[in-house]
Amino acid sequence: MTFDSEGNLYLIGKGVFVFDKNGKQIEHIDVPESWTANVSFGGKDHRTLFITASTRLYSIQTRNRGANVAK
Repeated sequence: MTFDSEGNLYLIGKGVFVFDKNGKQIEHIDVPESWTANVSFGGKDHRTLFITASTRLYSIQTRNRGANVAK
């Protein structure tokens, strides 16, 4: 589980589910595996979402930065 700079929550399961501050699901990131294990923001600008799954590591670019990025 992780948060982005807009307060959106990223939860794992069958892919990654994204919920806004009010708890409304706003996105689902499909992952071609039976389950996902963890998510975390990283990269130079903290806009890369890393997703660990049953056999691989995936990454996607996002619009928002990860929350609480050290400066």
